[in-house]
Amino acid sequence: MSTTLEARAENSAESHPKPLRVPLLLERLDALSDGRRRHWLDLGRAQSELIERLACGPNRLVVADRAAPDPACGISGPLPAVPPGGFDLILCWDWPNYLSLDALARFGATLAQVAHPGSTLHALIHYRNDRMPEMPQAFRLTADGRLEGGAGATGQRDAPRYSPKALEKSMSDWQVDRTLLLNDGMQEFVLTPRRGSTA
Repeated sequence: MSTTLEARAENSAESHPKPLRVPLLLERLDALSDGRRRHWLDLGRAQSELIERLACGPNRLVVADRAAPDPACGISGPLPAVPPGGFDLILCWDWPNYLSLDALARFGATLAQVAHPGSTLHALIHYRNDRMPEMPQAFRLTADGRLEGGAGATGQRDAPRYSPKALEKSMSDWQVDRTLLLNDGMQEFVLTPRRGSTA
């Protein structure tokens, strides 16, 4: 294969990544069938499949509908429709990769204010690979429970490759509960609030 064709193949793979299996997120989705009411917060763009999955039963999904985090603090401005007891699960997708350690600290503190002691925070970290997309991916949940990244890569940038210890040190209101290394080099994280950190 020529260098030009290899570059085209690489760009095509970046623009159309394979759907990603996210077992820790699927566990949370499967638990929705127990009939208990849960409040979910999706910091990203609205996506029909996730809305449909949570529309059945008493569950409620609040979508912040933001394409990317604020580089200074993660979230600027108030979050929409915070339930009185806080959110049960917060989806921040791959946003932490695009924040400095200082911004992560502010990001974690903001999310702790809309959580409760039993909340969970779900995140995807570029852990094995040195490079990542220039902008956060617009993940979409597929019918079989996998995640598809947004088509059309906008270039590449260095990945911070945050370790569990680095995340816990910066996001001091949260602690890592579980991690799972995925087949594309990303690491799936579930974090829970530290005692006394929630509102």
